[in-house]
Amino acid sequence: MHDLHKLSRQERVFLSGAIKAVILADGKIEEAELEDLDQIVAKLKFDDFDSCLEQFEQEARREEGFRILAENIFHEETRRLILALLWELALQQGAARPDEVAVIKTLQSWWNS
Repeated sequence: MHDLHKLSRQERVFLSGAIKAVILADGKIEEAELEDLDQIVAKLKFDDFDSCLEQFEQEARREEGFRILAENIFHEETRRLILALLWELALQQGAARPDEVAVIKTLQSWWNS
């Protein structure tokens, strides 16, 4: 199990937004994706997911978006945790869709540059 409690509030805020980005990668939300999200949030005990997502949406607008918030995740261990969770979400239905993979690989490329 991933140690979500070790993440700072700001790291959880980014994680919630990254999860949303993967779910919305194809431009629509399917019922199965919402169920997957609920399962992951429950499994992680991500009790403040909704408030973190709300904060992410406010900050992403104010801070010029997803990339700037991603660049503020400095710890390598945190980056690995976030990527692992995103892959887990993308693979929940068996195979990750190309649009989900693109979101995750973009995030990986930002963190590897």
